[in-house]
Amino acid sequence: MHNVIWNIMEAANVAFEMLIVLLYFSKLFAPSYEYKRIYIVGYSAAALILYLAGVLTTNSTVLITVTFSLLLLISIILYEGTIIRKAFLSLLFIVIVFISEILFIGIMTALNIGMPSEIVEQGVNRIIGMIGTKIIYFWIVVFVCRLINKKLKEVPPKQWVMIFLMPVVSTVILYIIFYDLLSVSVNGGMVIYCCAVLGLLYINFAVFDFFETYLKQLRLSVLEQVIERETTNYKQIENAYNDMRTLKHDISNQLDVITDLIIRNDKKSAEAVIKSISLQLENVNAVCYTGEPIIDSVINIKLKYAHELGINITKRIKIATYNLDKIELCRAIGNVLDNAIEGCKRSGLFEQHIYISMQQIDDKIVVEITNTATDVNLNNLQTSKKNRSAHGIGLSSIQNSVEKLNGYMKYDFKNNIFSLKMVVPNK
Repeated sequence: MHNVIWNIMEAANVAFEMLIVLLYFSKLFAPSYEYKRIYIVGYSAAALILYLAGVLTTNSTVLITVTFSLLLLISIILYEGTIIRKAFLSLLFIVIVFISEILFIGIMTALNIGMPSEIVEQGVNRIIGMIGTKIIYFWIVVFVCRLINKKLKEVPPKQWVMIFLMPVVSTVILYIIFYDLLSVSVNGGMVIYCCAVLGLLYINFAVFDFFETYLKQLRLSVLEQVIERETTNYKQIENAYNDMRTLKHDISNQLDVITDLIIRNDKKSAEAVIKSISLQLENVNAVCYTGEPIIDSVINIKLKYAHELGINITKRIKIATYNLDKIELCRAIGNVLDNAIEGCKRSGLFEQHIYISMQQIDDKIVVEITNTATDVNLNNLQTSKKNRSAHGIGLSSIQNSVEKLNGYMKYDFKNNIFSLKMVVPNK
């Protein structure tokens, strides 16, 4: 009976391990099949093979080889991706298991709970070891997946502290509960302990679900901002088309007026009409077309605001295709334009100007933005305001976006002109 109970525990241990493998692969690979039954059968078969391997041998080398082979086989059969990536991530999972066991052994030794040899033998510490290591490498898997998918910065640092403390606190609670039950005669003590274990597992999964929900809300908020910008952009484009149609109808009449004024030698009035037409054409031409709606929207909204402030705008944009992270590029351009508008406003000069150039050169996109400015300290470009939060985005945030795009940037200030150039791979 004792061996049957331990076999059930070992089977549950393997099942939890396969659930973590499922989480790991589902976060890093696109699925090859739509039907969930295929994945249930695949992971169940892998769990059975791993369980039988544990029953038949205690040789660590054999068990590691079997585990790696199963991971690689699961990734090849059930998920999309290259063989090299699958082999690397399967090997990385083995490393995560090793790190988790070492960390847990370190925690138990530091707390004087047990010795490393006791974790692999049947007994109290083996039970705690099964649960503790799974909790630790569950959270390491979460961390690694975030790191690989470059989503770490979406979670605030204080939340990551909570993530790292969860397995440690869970281990201590497991130990306290178990030995409290042993020291006091309690009917159904094992049932109470199992309920406590399930409760701790639930808390860990609940915290994970909280972070997933939190990140989804962040992404939803970003999407709402994108939709709002694009709606504003489409309205601007519609207004520009309406202005263009109006000009098309009026331009011939205005040309007749100019011709008549020239015949009458009223050059001053003719120049006034020409200036009026140029101003109307400039307003229509204020709408920017980069070939990508999300980038159009942010540029058009920023430039419209600059135009309302009386800042002159010059554009030179020629991009064939976008093969990079458009949202990150959009964020960088938007932040640079914010700083350019602020620089013009602070300059106090009568003539204020912003120039934006976007060119595709070979497999790179080159963005250059210049603006009127005065008294720029290149060593401290965060803000000159007393209220730093009112400045918006500092240069460091722009630098972070450029680095995410694997590009580089440089800036300079000469003759009351601040210039910033970004070069990012278009792939």
